[in-house]
Amino acid sequence: MQNGNAVNDVMTVMKRKIADRAKPVDFISVAGDNYYPKKSTDENGAKKKIISPKDLDNGFRELPDEPEIYMILGNHDLETNNDDEQPTLFVNDKSNPETECNIMTLQQDSIKNISNIHFELFKAVLMRDDTLVLMIDTSMYEDEANEYLECYNIFLREDYSLAELRDYQEDLIMNAVRKYQRELKNLILIGHHPIIATKVKNGKVKKPLNDIPFFTPVLANIYETIPDAKFYYLCADLHLYQKGIVEIEMDNEMMRIEQHIVGTGGTKLDDEIPKSELNTVRARGSVSYTMLEGQRSNGFLECELLGDEPEFRFHKANAAELSRRRARNTRRREKQTRGRARKRQRRTKTRSRTRSRTRSRNRLRTAKSYTRAKSRTKSKSKSRSTRRIITV
Repeated sequence: MQNGNAVNDVMTVMKRKIADRAKPVDFISVAGDNYYPKKSTDENGAKKKIISPKDLDNGFRELPDEPEIYMILGNHDLETNNDDEQPTLFVNDKSNPETECNIMTLQQDSIKNISNIHFELFKAVLMRDDTLVLMIDTSMYEDEANEYLECYNIFLREDYSLAELRDYQEDLIMNAVRKYQRELKNLILIGHHPIIATKVKNGKVKKPLNDIPFFTPVLANIYETIPDAKFYYLCADLHLYQKGIVEIEMDNEMMRIEQHIVGTGGTKLDDEIPKSELNTVRARGSVSYTMLEGQRSNGFLECELLGDEPEFRFHKANAAELSRRRARNTRRREKQTRGRARKRQRRTKTRSRTRSRTRSRNRLRTAKSYTRAKSRTKSKSKSRSTRRIITV
């Protein structure tokens, strides 16, 4: 996320969604890269990044007060100056070099007094007996993940090597999967990086992204344990919305994952993917990707678990969309006002009729009211059995 108008738009639409008590949201997941420093250059033209603690804190204040929010790490949250002699990351101004993972630690400080925000390396939530959500760290599966090790150990208050860190998280993942595997039909993984993705830069479609090659063995272990489950993967990193199918060769079998990329919480958007890429299979090694849908818009993803399988909807949140929603709500209010006026007219006519007919109609209204009350009760009961999360 990044403080600014785009974040405000996303939060406005999200808070309206959360305020709908007929469709309660169980929790929100924030899929990493929770803050981006401002980019700058020095007098020699060298690139610098400036961390603004005030902007960082303001960004977190934009998040809703409810429900619970689980926030994981992205690669930018783990940035630090690895070369003290040539720092590229500064706090407030170019005279104050960043030290000891300030982007991450400032986030920890910012949320200390916000009771519903939880900053996690890993989190398991059982949405329903047959559906498990696992929020995991994926930066540790990058090729250059050793650069983040200092920050990981500060975050966890440990002294892990990279291999030990990966083993630690894989144990957490597999323990959760095995705990619920008997009834598990749906596994929803939430990480930061896409497993594989399509990206356009300067008008050209790049080679498929595959930034976390060391994650594939973890997925293979999961698949071996629950091969009959359906798999979903929600992530960020790429700054637009994509829905697609990831297929990973597993010996003589194929693991199929429905992937949703939602790096759309408020930062500058990436280049739009051309329509010609839809339904085109792109492969990198044993992993292939077919993009089914793409939208270049800020917004968030809603996951609703009503039937046997989760359903996903991307909610756009930009100035044009907000204007359209306001116009739609205005029309709805005007229609409701006209409807209430017609009801008042009908009630006035009814009062002028004979007493016997009035009694008859009153009995009819009572019966209808009772029917509507029963219907509302059933509707509320149904909504309580529906589970719902938001990812941004």
